[in-house]
Amino acid sequence: RAFMRDLLQRVEAAGFQALVLTVAAPVHGARDRERRAGYQLPPHLRAVNLGGLKKPVDVAPGQSVLFDGLMPRAATWADIDWLRAHSPLPLLLKGVTHPDDARDAVARGVTGLIVSNHGGRTLDTLPPTAALLPPLRAAVGPDVPLLVDGGIRRGTDVLKAIALGANAV
Repeated sequence: RAFMRDLLQRVEAAGFQALVLTVAAPVHGARDRERRAGYQLPPHLRAVNLGGLKKPVDVAPGQSVLFDGLMPRAATWADIDWLRAHSPLPLLLKGVTHPDDARDAVARGVTGLIVSNHGGRTLDTLPPTAALLPPLRAAVGPDVPLLVDGGIRRGTDVLKAIALGANAV
């Protein structure tokens, strides 16, 4: 929490206008083309704003890094409440896909939602954003911003997303 409070202060001081928290996926998805090509980030590149953040917990032999290491530390509603209490910036959640969770988010002071299926890679078999938009819009009403970040390949997809309830793509 101390690291996150410091990061929030730096974000606010830098003039950022909103926070975005991805809540649906604790890891990057499989990027098969990158894997086949042998792509790796150059060693000199790093997430400079995350310096000092504790590394994921070590797991014992036979344990899963994902299920025993990362999932127990996944964001909860208590974490969302903590963020709301410690930053005046608007908070958007990326990856909310169920109407009940959308309603809970708004009730907790979340400003908006980013409707995403993470390109269909990170969370395999998740419905397309076009199918997620109408029930989410119905759940949060007309005044909560809904943004879409996936499933858009051409201009007509933008129009469809807006017709299905998105405010922005």
